[in-house]
Amino acid sequence: MKQVPHLAIRLVIAGLALFGLVGVAPVSWLEFLHGDACPHLGPVPVCYIVMAGYGILVACAFRPLWSAALFIVGFVPVFAFAAAGSGAELFGFEVCPRTEASIPKCFFSLALALAILAPFLFHHLKSRSAQP
Repeated sequence: MKQVPHLAIRLVIAGLALFGLVGVAPVSWLEFLHGDACPHLGPVPVCYIVMAGYGILVACAFRPLWSAALFIVGFVPVFAFAAAGSGAELFGFEVCPRTEASIPKCFFSLALALAILAPFLFHHLKSRSAQP
């Protein structure tokens, strides 16, 4: 079985995270302008935290010494808020910003977070099994 190049995994993660960053940017901009585009965690808008998480994921994919710790710092808030928002939406609480078709955007963010996690885990589990 051929080994997937390390750079390919990084590019997949960076591309998916960049897609998430571009997706959350308009919500963050609306939040900046009007203050009511996304839920808040205390005084901090969740969309800002998610945007920072996606930004960290993009950045960590291009670091020469890519580390699992940096990936986790970016991934955890993205996944946690997407999972919490999706769960709340499934229980009937409208907490997430919506698309034009009224679909909660946190559903897409959760799917994207899981799509980012898959190549990361694939790479790190493969790397661990290759070590003596």
